[in-house]
Amino acid sequence: MGQPFRDSSAIPSYYVSQAIGQHVKVAISGDGGDEQFGGYDLFQWYTRILRLKGLNPLARKLMLDTANTLSKVGSLSGSSKLRQARRALTTAQLEDKEIAIALNEMFDQNEIHELLTDKNIIEGNGTFSLLKEYPKHYESWSPLRKIMYYRTHHTLSTNMLVKVDRMSMAHSLEVRAPFLDPVLAEVAASLPDHMLIQNGLGKQVLREMMKDQLPPEVFSHPKQGFNIPLHKYQNQTYRRLAQRLLFEENPLPELFSKSHLKQVFNRGLNTMHDNSNISAFRASHQLWMIMQFLGWAERFKVSID
Repeated sequence: MGQPFRDSSAIPSYYVSQAIGQHVKVAISGDGGDEQFGGYDLFQWYTRILRLKGLNPLARKLMLDTANTLSKVGSLSGSSKLRQARRALTTAQLEDKEIAIALNEMFDQNEIHELLTDKNIIEGNGTFSLLKEYPKHYESWSPLRKIMYYRTHHTLSTNMLVKVDRMSMAHSLEVRAPFLDPVLAEVAASLPDHMLIQNGLGKQVLREMMKDQLPPEVFSHPKQGFNIPLHKYQNQTYRRLAQRLLFEENPLPELFSKSHLKQVFNRGLNTMHDNSNISAFRASHQLWMIMQFLGWAERFKVSID
């Protein structure tokens, strides 16, 4: 990659590309299909959170306080539903444009603020500064179109396409993305929302188009990401590497708060199951991101003046 890259699905993408490259030199991917046709569950999460945002602020605060209290109850401390409710209520306090970013990031604003020793690094007093420019008609768009725009212009372009390009070209495999054809994208942008999502199912128009062409299991199988469960692969070598990079030979020791770095370290290596505070996926990937950053800084001798 040449730079830190948080998406663990790059690892299986590398091996899939290696296997495919043994047989063909050009392949096609489905990249862009979810962004163009409303396939991600995240899109529906976004619209629900916007509805929460419409609640009376005092009522929303009471709900969040209650959820925070319940998370400390022993019988509920392992509840994923409670964690999701807390995150939704917390995210609903952000500005509309920041919600899309918050739902896609592994660290929230408070975590970033606590982790960094120099608070001036965070632009805008701690608010997210990604994707500042939006089209002039953005405010008139539906919530679905707003989150789809963010995913297309930020996550797709800086993560998904980069990952597939680097991992495939590592094996001299060319991967093309027909869903990103400009004419198709223009058609998709003209479709009403109800043709994209119906009854909680995304990519509705594609389902209708292909229902007679593909077997039923293509449509009945739940959507599944390509990320790997990092918490299940953290062997002793990985743990020693984490210990060395974060504490023993940290190339940027003054950048992070040691106490909060320790929290990320312990949580990342010891959270084996989802709980009311954090998922095993998020905890392990937060540590993975810090390790990537520090490993990159070490390899390329990066310093901060």
